Amino acid sequence: MQNRDHEHGVDSPKNSTIVRVDIPSSKPADPMRNRQKRRKGTRLRKIGYRTFRWVTPRLSRWLPCVATRLAERVFLTPQRNRPPRHEMKWLSDAREFTVPFGNKELRAWAWGDGGSRTALLVHGWAGRGSQLGSLAAPLVAQGFRVVAFDGPGHGRSSGRRSSLPEMAGAVAAMLRNLRGADAVIAHSLGATATAAALAGYPGLDSDLDVGALAFVAPPSEVHGLIRRFSQMTGLSMPVLQEMRRRIEKRFGIEWHELQVSQLAPRIARPVWVAHCVDDREIPIEQGRELAAVWPGASLHETAGLGHRRILRDRSTIRHLVGYVARYGTRSNQSGKASPTGSLHDSGATRKVLGSPGRSATFDAAVAGYDA
Repeated sequence: MQNRDHEHGVDSPKNSTIVRVDIPSSKPADPMRNRQKRRKGTRLRKIGYRTFRWVTPRLSRWLPCVATRLAERVFLTPQRNRPPRHEMKWLSDAREFTVPFGNKELRAWAWGDGGSRTALLVHGWAGRGSQLGSLAAPLVAQGFRVVAFDGPGHGRSSGRRSSLPEMAGAVAAMLRNLRGADAVIAHSLGATATAAALAGYPGLDSDLDVGALAFVAPPSEVHGLIRRFSQMTGLSMPVLQEMRRRIEKRFGIEWHELQVSQLAPRIARPVWVAHCVDDREIPIEQGRELAAVWPGASLHETAGLGHRRILRDRSTIRHLVGYVARYGTRSNQSGKASPTGSLHDSGATRKVLGSPGRSATFDAAVAGYDA
């Protein structure tokens, strides 16, 4: 029998035999195995997408009512992707907190302790707050407290579905929580949501205290969303037009009311626009159109960066930070956010949804469609 006294720190007899058993450690990660898993997942997604594209045109012809409901469900469900390693590194340097939003919660992060000014970062559709994390350190160096958040149904925030009106409501909720911001920096559809929030639509208070605006790769119109969705899914345009009418009825809005040309005249704030000529998701013509209809807008064009890499481009970041550092000053400096980022105790601030200034139709739509 093996003597086990040695394992417990007891001296073993001289004649005993000590047998050492090496317990293997956990198996190290196999890069090849991980690559195979990723490739398998990619193949399965491609198969699922091809099957979906085969089904949807036939569903549009044979069962248009079913196709319309499916289209609405898919259209209002943003895809969630895992943040890459560099985004997780950015978040590790931030303080995390939550902001109530109706029956949901928005997950948020803050960089910088003693900044005299505040900058709010707003991501686009199917995005996440960490995508704009490259802006945190340069803005903190300019004296900003920087806040990013995941929109409803996005990233780590609660909810499974979302919409442009609800994203606008989330922007308004964050600005109420922060008691305004000296600069709002928004990417892609987040720019439209920001414009809708500042214009007081839908059913939002329009007295949000904001200084300068910076929009990166923004759309100038929302009708293109339907066309791109048709190309991606294979659903027919009649089905998608009916889907649009259902969404308009649900939220008590009309599609054209979310056009930048309708919103811009109601927002008396400067805006800086950055767009890449190689953007395949939102063509640069839309950025140019937005800059043309927005009074006093500045346009910064780049090349070779596409729709998302522009957020990490050093030249673009340098110009953007320089702009908001110069013009980012809100009109009312009396309202300052709490250092922890938590909501203040006033009922007007706490009750984001269902407050007297909100649309009852919008509140009912947001509360009911996520089940």
